[in-house]
Amino acid sequence: MIKKTIEFLQKNIWRIDIETLPRFQAFFVHHLRIFLLAVIRFSKDDCLPRASALTYYTLLSIVPVLAMAFGIAKGFGLEEALNRQLENYLGAHEEILEQAVSFSYSLLEETSGGIIAGIGFIFLLWSVIRVMTYIELSFNAVWRVQYPRSWERKISEYLSIMLIAPFLIIMSGSINVFLSTELGALAEHRWLGFMDILASILPRVLPYVLVWLVFIFVLMAMPNTRVRLKPAVLAGIISGTMFQLMQWAYIALQMGAVKYNAVYGSFAALPLFLIWLQASWMIVLFGSELSFAYANIKRYIFATEVKNISQEYKSKISIAVMRLIIRNFMSDGQATTPEQIQQELGLPQLLLQHITNDLLEADLIVKLSSTGEDSEFYHPGKDINIITISFILKELQKSGHSDIPITQDAAWEKISRALDQFEKAIDNNSENILLKDIV
Repeated sequence: MIKKTIEFLQKNIWRIDIETLPRFQAFFVHHLRIFLLAVIRFSKDDCLPRASALTYYTLLSIVPVLAMAFGIAKGFGLEEALNRQLENYLGAHEEILEQAVSFSYSLLEETSGGIIAGIGFIFLLWSVIRVMTYIELSFNAVWRVQYPRSWERKISEYLSIMLIAPFLIIMSGSINVFLSTELGALAEHRWLGFMDILASILPRVLPYVLVWLVFIFVLMAMPNTRVRLKPAVLAGIISGTMFQLMQWAYIALQMGAVKYNAVYGSFAALPLFLIWLQASWMIVLFGSELSFAYANIKRYIFATEVKNISQEYKSKISIAVMRLIIRNFMSDGQATTPEQIQQELGLPQLLLQHITNDLLEADLIVKLSSTGEDSEFYHPGKDINIITISFILKELQKSGHSDIPITQDAAWEKISRALDQFEKAIDNNSENILLKDIV
């Protein structure tokens, strides 16, 4: 039973054609695939070591980041409000928070005059950019983004986040209090008694909603690529809920660890805080994997089979793709999109990507793109009057390097002559027809 379950989760679930399933089953299989892909990629993308590194960077940068946040809030007279909200959000880490806030005030005081103020601001700015850069790099690794933001964008966008974040923290707490108070007042009216129920439910639900919004914002803002809203919302709700559940577990862990206070004293708060920080970053990175999986699940169907596809089957598919592109080209020079190929041949997206990459490298097709459109278009890269089955196979085989020095003895020469004769025999075979003639 266990063996069959493992085989189903590893292989068979990716072979199911969800288009033929009832709606509920299709929904379940689709989302189970997404979750499995996120779990698999969480391991392959080294998210655990990345979470550890982010924990380290966060610990080093927590004082400068808080100092900048309090400096911004102080400029608008919102210093106390920010402090109260931080206590509400991080009440489980009271000792760590008190020390971090105390150090951040000391840092602000030491950088509050003359040249030292300028140097202090540069230090604070560099600390914030450093930790956010590593956060971005972790998200970019998940999304397969090769290039980080430019320094101009880092300074402008990271500073914008730092300017907005303190106000969002303050506003979130104010909204919670305001809605609870106003709904309670409305509930006093007899005809609005249902507001009393709403006022009792809202304080329990609103923290989840606020955490979801924070996760959605982070999942969309941090990668250096465009993340669509729907994947970010779905992943933000799931990972945000996981974060809240982890908070409950952490509080229970704290209560169970009270006995260690007699041994470690106030120092016991630090390892517990590190555990919480590590778990938080793990959840954030898993949320990023979920959003990526939601956006790209079609690309990873049959991913294992695509990696181990036979050369014979790959050659057949390459010829079928070339035939389709040539057929469309002969129809008034019409270009072919990847979506058309997928729909007509029923190819998994990842396999199609491998096939078209091989055809592009062999110069058998050329890729075009229209201004303002995301889609790609393909045209034949050679004269369609010379593209036969053997021509495609030879061009694909010749693609790549063939000049690596090896020992070329008499046996090598014999192998080369034999292959040349095979190619000539295939070229002269009556079945070696032009692709444009295949109906």
